[in-house]
Amino acid sequence: MAYYPVDLRQFSYRSPDGRHRGVFRPNGPIRHTGRRRNSLEERINNTHSARIFLGFNAGAKPKWTMKDVTEWTKKRRMAQIAGKSRGKEKHAAPDASFIYQKGIWTHTKPGPDRGMVVTENSMQIVFLNVGPAEKAGTFKHTILDLAQDMVRHFEQEAVFVDFQLNGISRMTAMATP
Repeated sequence: MAYYPVDLRQFSYRSPDGRHRGVFRPNGPIRHTGRRRNSLEERINNTHSARIFLGFNAGAKPKWTMKDVTEWTKKRRMAQIAGKSRGKEKHAAPDASFIYQKGIWTHTKPGPDRGMVVTENSMQIVFLNVGPAEKAGTFKHTILDLAQDMVRHFEQEAVFVDFQLNGISRMTAMATP
C-alpha cells in the first residue's frame, strides 16, 4: 500500500463572504496516475500538496465523468510541465502524477437560488510536491492556475483548493469564473 502524506478525508468549506458552502465526502477507492514515487526520503521531507475538488455537474445537470476530468487534468499538467501553458513559462514538477478519488459534493447555491442544496457526484484530485520539485510558491501558483482553468473548462461556479503541508491544511482557495 502506498503512503501519501496528505489528508484525503471529508472536506468542508465556507467562503469568507458566506456565498459558497460545501462538503466533499470521499466514497471511492484512491487511484493514481503517472509515476509512483514512495521513497523514504520523500516521506520524511516536507511534502506540499494540493487537493482540488470538482463537481461533475455543469449547472444543474450531470455532464462530466471521472475519466473526463482525469484525462483533461493529465494533459493540462503535462502542458504546465512543458512550459506550453497559455504561452507562459511554467515550472511544474518533473512529472504529472496525481492521485484522485470519487466522492459526493453537497453545496448550497449562491445567487438567485441561494440556499438551495445540491448534491452531485464529484472528485478530489491531489497533487504532491515532494522532494526537489517546485518551490512552494511556484507550486501554489501553478495549482491555482490549473484550478482557474478547470472552472472555465468544466463550466463550474467554483472550484476549491486545499493546500496542505505534511497532510495539514494550511490554506484554502476558491477559483471562480
